[in-house]
Amino acid sequence: DSSRDLLSKLTQIKSFAGLLMMSLGDTLGDGAALSNDPKLRKFAQQQDKPSPLPLRTCFWRRDCDYQPPTGGLDVGICASAPHTNPDYTLDMRETGYDGSYAEDWRRSVGTKDGPFCAMQLVSENGYPRTGFWVRAGYTFAYAIGRPKDAKNAAELGCVEGSDVLQSLVCAGMSLEQAARTVSKQLNGGKKEKRSTILSLLSTYVSVVGLVEENNWLVQYSTNPGLVGCSLVSTTDDNSLCCSSLTKQDGDIVEQIIHSDNRKRLWKIVQLEGCTLPIQSSSSS
Repeated sequence: DSSRDLLSKLTQIKSFAGLLMMSLGDTLGDGAALSNDPKLRKFAQQQDKPSPLPLRTCFWRRDCDYQPPTGGLDVGICASAPHTNPDYTLDMRETGYDGSYAEDWRRSVGTKDGPFCAMQLVSENGYPRTGFWVRAGYTFAYAIGRPKDAKNAAELGCVEGSDVLQSLVCAGMSLEQAARTVSKQLNGGKKEKRSTILSLLSTYVSVVGLVEENNWLVQYSTNPGLVGCSLVSTTDDNSLCCSSLTKQDGDIVEQIIHSDNRKRLWKIVQLEGCTLPIQSSSSS
């Protein structure tokens, strides 16, 4: 039925955020990625012009993830094409260190020279929570992770058991399987509740979109209800704006979520070639 289809679609979404660490060359020794992927090998071996991204080993540290942990490392071998395209996009190949997968990536139009912004979540309502907010050109991404443990879940007002979804207890499970398992446990071992499953899923929030003037418009989200809204805006009459920003001391900004007045404090890590959509005191 339609509700079953929705749950299936919601639990198949992929989203994570964290830190990327890189080392030059294929540092893992056996060369499986280069051996199994002709396209990666071609990018890595072209010597007519220095590549914008020479062959590198990339390790993604998933500090927050919509899906349960896999139990393994997220490591790929990456290299870019030797030159940019006419619109300054750039093609890149990523292949699993063991050759188990290969993905084609392209740098978005208008992101080569910025503007750039990066912020890291400090706290929500005074309690620790993991989150990242980045912008490159006119594209932005925003992710809020699940609570780190049961105590943190209670502090943040998240549904009981939501922290378990990102724990090793659920390692290797699909998100749907993990959410059903937790829901069933919360219901005393009886059949899981759909409402509880949806509440569990909603404890991770991510959005991706475009910046148009001072409106940060949401195009994609783990929460379908946010699509078409503005994450932040300085337009006073924007009734579809989700939150507002105010400047605090130093490099801290405060985000107020309009739906429930949650307060998120963000630390500015990088702000280059742009400003944040800070609300003036007269419109806040």
